[in-house]
Parts: sequence; C-alpha cells; structure tokens
Amino acid sequence: MILALAKSGSKSGGEPFGKKIETLKKSKPTATFNSAAHGAMTRLVTEIEPILDVRNDLVHARLQIAKIGEDQRACFINARHCESGTQTARLFSLESLREVTRKASQIAEKLRAV
Repeated sequence: MILALAKSGSKSGGEPFGKKIETLKKSKPTATFNSAAHGAMTRLVTEIEPILDVRNDLVHARLQIAKIGEDQRACFINARHCESGTQTARLFSLESLREVTRKASQIAEKLRAV
C-alpha cells in the first residue's frame, strides 16, 4: 500500500489503512504514474473495499476460539464496533480465513506490479 501511495505521488504517514485507500481513490495520474497504471490501481482499490471490514476486524479485534456444537471457529470481536454494551463477532472457519488471506495476497501482488 505504501508503495502504491508513493507511486501515485501521495504522501503516506501513520494514517489508518482505510484513509490510505481513500487517498489512493482520490489520486490522479502523474508523469511518473501514468493513466494506465492509475486505472489499474483504482480497479485494485475497488477490490480491496469489500474485504476492508474483515481486514479491520482481523487487525483490531481480539481473537477467541468459539466452539459451536462440534465445530470450532476463530471469533473476532472488534471493540471499535461495540455499541451500547453489545458486541458484534465475526466468525471464521480455517478455510474462510485462508480465503481472505489468499484474496488479500492476490491484491497485494497485483498492487506491487502496478
């Protein structure tokens, strides 16, 4: 992400990941980041958006193992999304965690290639 921001001529500091995505979306083609590269990067940013909430929960939440019947799930509770004393949990099977990782890795690889 930092490399994509640098290529687009945007500055990257300690801002949250979502803010970096917004910065990339607002960026414009430059002499060093032509229209084709900018278009490719913009398409990749739109691929990131659907998994952004999941990414935020994985990064900012506390991991617990939840046993549901005979099944075990990775349970993430993101304190940033707790409202009025309730907590929303995101449950993942091992396979679904692998799928999120695979998708994020594919997007990262494509971003590096831009």
